Amino acid sequence: MILPLLLLLAVPQSVTGSAKATGVCTVANTASNSNFKISCGVGEKQGREILEILNRILASKVDLNEINAKLDEILQQTDPNHAVKAYTPDGQVRSTRPGYVTMGDDPSQEVFKQFVQLQKAQDWISLLALAKAQFTARPTWITPYAFAAVADAHLGNRAECNQNAKYLIDEAGDNPDYASIKADVSKILTSRACN
Repeated sequence: MILPLLLLLAVPQSVTGSAKATGVCTVANTASNSNFKISCGVGEKQGREILEILNRILASKVDLNEINAKLDEILQQTDPNHAVKAYTPDGQVRSTRPGYVTMGDDPSQEVFKQFVQLQKAQDWISLLALAKAQFTARPTWITPYAFAAVADAHLGNRAECNQNAKYLIDEAGDNPDYASIKADVSKILTSRACN
């Protein structure tokens, strides 16, 4: 009696009707002839346009790896959950994404200590060289522009002092982390050394 019941359970059954799946981007099998419905939270018109673009890409003989790399780049820029990294004035890295903020160590913290030492030693040439090196090594860290302005002011480089001070002030904006540095740089900017 149990054996015939088990055999009935093992027989493949055909299910008909509409299939539905949920989530940001879902795939649902809509029929037994392998038709699939893909829903990615876009309207029907947008969906047709996306398919048209994908078909053109597949029809062309372009490098798909290059296209995938570009799509990954776009996704990182548009992903609302993508972590945004920013430097604190002393060189720590703050990583922010929805619901999370983390602080991490970075070699820039050692560079910040070098900035302070060189400023105390009044080694303006070395301070300026170190600051300029950070412009390219860590382009989103704006603290080096403050130290460059200080060094430029002491070296008589008025135009560069003015440029670096203004850059820091503009980039710092209303960021409270940079309020005291911004105030100090504003004083340098209005002094005779920078004008």
